[in-house]
Amino acid sequence: DWPIPLELFESDKPAPRYLFRPNLKMAFRDGKLVPAEPGEEIFRSSNSWGFRGPEFSIEKPPSVIRVVCLGASTTEGSQGDLETYPHFLQQELTQRFPNIVIEVINAGHHAHNIDDLLEILRQRVFPLRPDIVIFYEAANNLNVLEYANPLPLEWDWNQPIQWLYGYPAWYRALYRN
Repeated sequence: DWPIPLELFESDKPAPRYLFRPNLKMAFRDGKLVPAEPGEEIFRSSNSWGFRGPEFSIEKPPSVIRVVCLGASTTEGSQGDLETYPHFLQQELTQRFPNIVIEVINAGHHAHNIDDLLEILRQRVFPLRPDIVIFYEAANNLNVLEYANPLPLEWDWNQPIQWLYGYPAWYRALYRN
């Protein structure tokens, strides 16, 4: 129930569960994401590779430093194309290194877990020959309710990580993941 159409497919493996449909151009109209009309401002898009954001050459030019951001919703972003962390990273790198061509690709897919993202890395990121892959994910692999014990109301949140030692199941889960 995400606000954009997904490209679903039959797979001989359980992961990745889905990929985004390529070449989506969505506008925000009347409180909903809808297919953009010609000339309408694009709020959310996918390129021909099915990743969020602008088009890029599948074959990496030799002079380009390619950075691929891989993760779930925190990478993909639930907001507009110009409000995702890969977009801001692209702006920052372009500003800091104006004489170097750096390309940041947003390969985030919401709701994916580690297994899904590993398959996207193998099937869709490695073929792009990235120089750097930034991996940002863990939350979709944790079942928080499995480990949740309420903290006392008088808890001192300024204490260092030792507060986790009082919650061994949380500590083990965070360490494991």
